[in-house]
Amino acid sequence: MPKVTVGGVRLHYEERGGGTPIVFIPGLIGLGVQWSLQVEHFAREYRVITFDHRGAGQSDRPVQEYSTALLARDVVGLLNALGILRAHVVGASTGGAIGQVLGLDHADRILSLTLISTWARPDAYFRRLQEMRKEVLLGLGITAYIRLSSLWTAGPTQFRDMQEQLEAYEAEQVRQAAPVEVMAARIDATLGHDRLADLGRIAAPTMVVVAEDDTLVPPHLGEQIAAAIPGARLARMKEGGHNCYRKDPATFNRLLGEFLGDIS
Repeated sequence: MPKVTVGGVRLHYEERGGGTPIVFIPGLIGLGVQWSLQVEHFAREYRVITFDHRGAGQSDRPVQEYSTALLARDVVGLLNALGILRAHVVGASTGGAIGQVLGLDHADRILSLTLISTWARPDAYFRRLQEMRKEVLLGLGITAYIRLSSLWTAGPTQFRDMQEQLEAYEAEQVRQAAPVEVMAARIDATLGHDRLADLGRIAAPTMVVVAEDDTLVPPHLGEQIAAAIPGARLARMKEGGHNCYRKDPATFNRLLGEFLGDIS
């Protein structure tokens, strides 16, 4: 399993294909396997890089304070270790928050940004939801937390149409879960992310993807991001919930492929 040392921790990563690099940044669970339905498709044309966040999966999982700024610096360190000057960045949920930090604080490393099911400033609904998820995690443990989280991240349509795959993905999340205190610190990082006032400085070509039935990060939070970033493209997916790119990979992969083609 390939690993590189970045900022004092070892990050597990995988890469496929060749050509212009794309880095796919996972959400709060932090597992590169989240992008399993995108890797093969884009590796036909691009150098595709996935990785496990610090604090997740096969990467080191230190007990410490976490922030989207810290996790963005890890992405830059990964690019440095792989000899990549600039890359397309695709981030979902917490990965999209990390993408915003990259577009603002490390703009020279970014070819484009695709921000999926994400937020720039927690509103009252998102804050309440994340606080309740943390209470479940601390009170009932990791398995209950992951099973509950699927109600928001997968949404009704994945339970309806792909329950077997969903349950296999949940089992993988449980298998690779970090200690409870690390996962709780990572939830705190989502609540500490607030870059809305800065988004007007993002100069990289940007696409924001929202799903109309996302109950974890409602579409108005993505619309807010698209309105704040000059020239951003807003793409809507009708269904699929928070993990719309997993529920309907054909539509998502087409949207991303068209966006990358248009800006190349």
